[in-house]
Amino acid sequence: TPYYFNLAPNYDATVAPHLMTDRGMAISGEFRYLQPNYQGRMYGKWLPDDRKSEENNRYEVTLQHQQRFTDHLTGGIDFNQVSDDDYVRDFGSRASVQQSNHLNRQAWVDYNNEVWDGDFIARLQVQKYQTLQNNQRTVDVPYQIMPRLSATYLKDFDPYHATLNVFGQFTNFEHQTKQAGQRAVLYPSVSFDFSRPWGYIRPKVGVHATYYDLRAFEGERARHVSRILPTFSVDSGMVFERPWRWRDQGLIQTLEPRLFYTYIPKRSQNDLPLFDASENSFTYEQLFRENRFSGQDRINAANFITAALQTRLYDDKTGAERMSAGVGQRYYFNKDTVLLDGSVQKNERDRSDILVFARGNINDQWRVQAN
Repeated sequence: TPYYFNLAPNYDATVAPHLMTDRGMAISGEFRYLQPNYQGRMYGKWLPDDRKSEENNRYEVTLQHQQRFTDHLTGGIDFNQVSDDDYVRDFGSRASVQQSNHLNRQAWVDYNNEVWDGDFIARLQVQKYQTLQNNQRTVDVPYQIMPRLSATYLKDFDPYHATLNVFGQFTNFEHQTKQAGQRAVLYPSVSFDFSRPWGYIRPKVGVHATYYDLRAFEGERARHVSRILPTFSVDSGMVFERPWRWRDQGLIQTLEPRLFYTYIPKRSQNDLPLFDASENSFTYEQLFRENRFSGQDRINAANFITAALQTRLYDDKTGAERMSAGVGQRYYFNKDTVLLDGSVQKNERDRSDILVFARGNINDQWRVQAN
């Protein structure tokens, strides 16, 4: 039974007693606030005596806050905690159970300004998690980021259709049961955009440099290790269009062939730690990315080209997209591949699976998508 308190035009509260016939009485509360320079939400739930569990005083706490300090400086906090490992499984939805092995605890400060006629973006953050273990206690605990400083500088050179992108990052990783250390990344790149209404060519070249300072831990010696890899890619495509009518509705249909080529030399990386890298799902969008790994610890070997064909339907009056569909496949010129553990192996095939997607609006209320 929720009780809503309209405390002021810019903040309110909700208090909700709960009766769970198998477990007992609980109470939850939420407080929201909104000011010109900051806003946030605090939420808590408490079950003092759970008759269905050995745990008592079960609770969850959430704090979300965003702040604007100046026109160029902003920050925020995202803090989440529950009383025990089974709390989300007992009280969360099915989706939250799948997504909540690691509860985020993060604070950050962002800086954004124009520097030397370019955009400079920086972030200082600290982050750790409350990891909810299963009965076998086999859930891997992520590294703590204590702290991380990231910066990106973007500058356009309009006469040359070029963009300079310099990314730098320094992270101190902490962990109780794994080798910890520091990682520095510098990734400058230059991309070009030669675009016309009928097509485009976008080459890009960069150098990814990574340096690790690893501390001694349980027989593992302290060491320094580095990796430098050049990257090159070309994204190209054409756009054909024609007028089309469907049930007296005027549409524009496009046909868009696309080729995407990437080259990154192979490099065994099993001497590098695995701080925050993971392998992305192989999706249609992933066909047009240089690296299939997220994070900075792993960079795949690449000498492949992606061929794809996509079509879209637009409303000829509003320009709104009504439907799009595409099919694509990647072709490997060599079979070298880097695995998540850093070792180099061979692909079994010289081409990827065929990936297909389709999405569209049936009407203003219903949208469908298939992959």
